[in-house]
This record gives sequence, structure tokens and C-alpha cells, in this order.
Amino acid sequence: MQSRVAGSTRVNRVLKTAVAVVIGIAFLVLVIGGCTSMTAVPTDDIAPGDRVSITTVNGERFEFLVSGVGGGTVRGDSIAIGFGEISTAHIVAFAPGRTLALVGGAVALVYVIGAYQAFDDIIDALDK
Repeated sequence: MQSRVAGSTRVNRVLKTAVAVVIGIAFLVLVIGGCTSMTAVPTDDIAPGDRVSITTVNGERFEFLVSGVGGGTVRGDSIAIGFGEISTAHIVAFAPGRTLALVGGAVALVYVIGAYQAFDDIIDALDK
């Protein structure tokens, strides 16, 4: 009976660790996605070197690095979209404030999970 309880404790720890890892990975995905911002701009504000997300009037969405603007088109490496075809244009930019907030949240989450695990270990030690 004693070994069965010990085995159950090990299983519980493995499950708790697995849950912590899944939560951590989910939060990391949110952090990666949250490090950029998109600002709607008129086509006149798009310049070479900008990373843009353009939605055309027929609903297609393209994201690319602008290599040139002129002659009524926005051009990337293998794409050219006429100004008349653009429904919305956004400049995609790194957002340091959002990144800092999300990384801080991730660190706090890891700290809380670690504190929970440590507290659980202390309770287990006291039960022995």
C-alpha cells in the first residue's frame, strides 16, 4: 500500500509538471504573437523597408517587406499591388512596450508555477 501511494505522488508530480509545461508553451505562443503591432496607414505613408500587411478589395491578404513604392504600386520581392487594389494597408512594427509586458507576464507565470511546485514539495515533506 505504501508503494502505491508513492507511485500516485510521482504520477501527480508528472501531471503537474506536464500542465505547467503546457501553460508555459501556450503563454510563449502569446508572447511571440504579441511582440508586434499593426498600424493602419494610407498608401502614401508606405516606404521601402516597411513590413506591410495589405488586404486587397477582393479580400486577399498579403504580408511582405516593401522593396519599392511608385507608379501607383507597392512592390515586394515577388509581388506588386496597385494602390487601387488596396482595401487596407498596415505597417507591421516591433512593439517594445507590448513585448516587455508580455515577457514580464511570462516571468511572473513561471515564478508562480515554481512557487506552487515548491509549496507542494514542502507539504509532501511535512506529510512524511
